[in-house]
Amino acid sequence: MKGCAFLVAGLAILAVATGCRRGNDAVRKIAQEGYQLRSGGEFEMLAPQGKYLDLADCGAASDIYVPDGVKPRFAARKQGMFSMSLESEESCNSLADKYVEKMKKLGWTEQGRSVLEGTAALAFAKGGRTVQVSIASDGARRLIMLREQSPAGAKP
Repeated sequence: MKGCAFLVAGLAILAVATGCRRGNDAVRKIAQEGYQLRSGGEFEMLAPQGKYLDLADCGAASDIYVPDGVKPRFAARKQGMFSMSLESEESCNSLADKYVEKMKKLGWTEQGRSVLEGTAALAFAKGGRTVQVSIASDGARRLIMLREQSPAGAKP
């Protein structure tokens, strides 16, 4: 009876390990090849490894500042939230200063700011919508993550 239990347990572990290996292979393939999913007004896009999305396809609201020369890697709009990740060669402090200046000109109110060496976190609000901007340094480039939350009925 114990032998049968060990056999069943061993087969279960083998099945899980095989599934995990296939899952890891699928994750690697997605990272290498990218993907696009669209359903109604919602979407999610990831650029293939070493490539970038077309900024015009990313769907950022026209009143959210996107710096010139950035390279979009990921964009999504789901359940009232818009997210986009970008790469830039501009310094973290310069990007943070530009976001504060440009977002205010676009009618956003600054809600918070934290700028440290190589990182920044900014928050803005406008008409029931909020935008968080995170900037982090990764060697020679800066990674920018934008998140816009829009409650039902809020318009860009």
